[in-house]
Amino acid sequence: MIQLRFLKSPLLSSSNILSNFSPKPRTGTLLPHPVTKFKPLSQMDSYSTTTTSSSSSSSKLLFRQTFEKESSTYTYLLADVNHPDKPALLIDPVDKTVDRDLNVIKELGLKLVYAMNTHVHADHVTGTGLIKSKVPGVKSIISKASGSKADLHVEHGDKVSFGDLFLEVCIVGGFQAALSKS
Repeated sequence: MIQLRFLKSPLLSSSNILSNFSPKPRTGTLLPHPVTKFKPLSQMDSYSTTTTSSSSSSSKLLFRQTFEKESSTYTYLLADVNHPDKPALLIDPVDKTVDRDLNVIKELGLKLVYAMNTHVHADHVTGTGLIKSKVPGVKSIISKASGSKADLHVEHGDKVSFGDLFLEVCIVGGFQAALSKS
């Protein structure tokens, strides 16, 4: 299972991200540092934060959390909306909500570059496959340890860049570890 430990710009420090965060924090394990808690949602919830460094560069993170009630599954949309291409990544897409998620991405004027799975479940892997069939050029990402097929395999410490932002991968125990012991 992949846990995404950081979300930051290569030119920024975590403290800059925190100091520029304006919405009320929530908690969770798969989000930027300031987010601390999730609540089930029937529709999209979002916030954005602007981060700046000592240079003149600026990145604005768009974050949207979605919830698929039937499978009790969260999906996350992240994008660098200040980057000219507005690159985005979708984390743990669900097969039943692919069209909804792609419509939101289109409405926001984002360019989906990655569909990333934090673990191997049929709903996520199938969702990623559907996205790749509908949006040419999207790359799939999953951990190398999962043994699953993907365009990019990540390991602990790898960085997944989108625009001027990136996620740092932290491999933790979880579904795969539990399955391999049974």
